[in-house]
Amino acid sequence: MCPEHHPVSISDRTGLTDADWLQVNKLRKAYATGGRSALSEALEDFCSQNVTSYIRVLNSILPNKIRETIKADIGTSTGRYRDMVTRLDLIVQDLPSLHCYSNDLARRLGTSVRTLQVASRRVNGMSLHAYLRLKRLLAVRDQLSTGLLTVKAAALGNGFWHLGDFSRLYAKTFGEMPSETLARAKRVTQP
Repeated sequence: MCPEHHPVSISDRTGLTDADWLQVNKLRKAYATGGRSALSEALEDFCSQNVTSYIRVLNSILPNKIRETIKADIGTSTGRYRDMVTRLDLIVQDLPSLHCYSNDLARRLGTSVRTLQVASRRVNGMSLHAYLRLKRLLAVRDQLSTGLLTVKAAALGNGFWHLGDFSRLYAKTFGEMPSETLARAKRVTQP
């Protein structure tokens, strides 16, 4: 029986949910139309959304030959993603004061924006935008901890143009206002 027509009866037999069956059908279509590479890409996207469901689907539905191919591809992709994020860190470290756009970063890394976003989510557990923002916040915190820059100079130097939004984001991330970090650093550095 086709899962599209009888999702409940098949779900009962295999332990897959209706949502899993929708994914299975998408994966089958990807493989039928685009072959192995399209299937790998669809599986990577699916895995990043719901790992538990991904494992159920992979183990229950796909033929052994395809399953082993995908496992090998995903293992390779994870290593490639780690390398990509490492190179991303070096680029961001070299250009801290520039506002980094996804297109520019992807071009510098020789990849697509979508691949860079998937790599960030897979390696860091957060979106590319959130990761870059966190890196800039950490740079501001490091600069404020020296006691040598003002809050405004550190924020603007790291691409935070709206100081009110910056202060709220800083406080939410670190549990203190940026001025408190700076004041503590100045107390420590003064004799």
